[in-house]
Amino acid sequence: MMQVACAAFIRSFFVRRRAARTNHGRADPIGFLFYSLEGFVDGLREHFVYNEFRRYALSSAMRRRREVALILGQTGNVIPRIAIRDLRPDVVRLYSTKTAKTLIRDLNRLVEKDFLEITEGGYRIKISQMHAFGFPHA
Repeated sequence: MMQVACAAFIRSFFVRRRAARTNHGRADPIGFLFYSLEGFVDGLREHFVYNEFRRYALSSAMRRRREVALILGQTGNVIPRIAIRDLRPDVVRLYSTKTAKTLIRDLNRLVEKDFLEITEGGYRIKISQMHAFGFPHA
């Protein structure tokens, strides 16, 4: 699992590094630093979620819930319930054979386990959990 988190961090790091290149191919050091730090924080968030999910048996339901928590952790925004299912292709695949009740049940379990919070507009990762470990919200 740690290898998956590291691979995702490295991939996002290089995507950000490429995005930081501006001004006719010359690197922007401040932009590079900003994107690198943002990628590092994303990696810490992923690591946090993976570590938290290690406490539970890894069933197919927990895999789905972990993916939802990871995605909502990456966005940091409030996402309406109806949109969560379609955020990324891997989540679409995980819920493709499931009913809408499965998603609601998974979201409720994530709220019960203190991973997510319900807001007026939908769900978002419980950032306060990450702040407790010193992970800044980007």
